[in-house]
Parts: sequence; C-alpha cells; structure tokens
Amino acid sequence: MQLEKLIGHVTFAFLLRRPLLACLRSVYDFSRSRSEVVFPLWPTVVKELKMIRGLLIYARASLSRPWSPTVVAFDAAPS
Repeated sequence: MQLEKLIGHVTFAFLLRRPLLACLRSVYDFSRSRSEVVFPLWPTVVKELKMIRGLLIYARASLSRPWSPTVVAFDAAPS
C-alpha cells in the first residue's frame, strides 16, 4: 500500500512533464500484482524507483508562462 501511495504522488508530479511517465512500467505492474501481502521489490522496480528519484527535479512547470488561447484535447479511445 505504501508503494501505491508513493507512485500516486509521483504520477501526479510527473503530469507536469508527461514524458516522465514513461519510466513507470514496472512499479505499476508490481503494485497491480500484489495484494495486502508484503513482498520484496522486484529488481526492475528498484531500478525504476532510483530513476524516479533522479527525474523528480524535472517534474516542474512555470505557471507564470503565458497560456495558449488554443485548447487541444486527445482521446485514446479507438472510436
């Protein structure tokens, strides 16, 4: 449960720089594969957590920058 909370905060922070979300594969897989039982972290999860630690500095955005008057939205749905 602690990993899920951490990854929730990281995901929220990485939304400021969406390409950073690409490094969250194993942590998502690990959190989905486990229930309330405590298991050791997979080596790939440890590697991603170290990568996250290094990338957090880039999860920022300037809110003082001018806003675009054009709104663009994409939907991942196939239809």
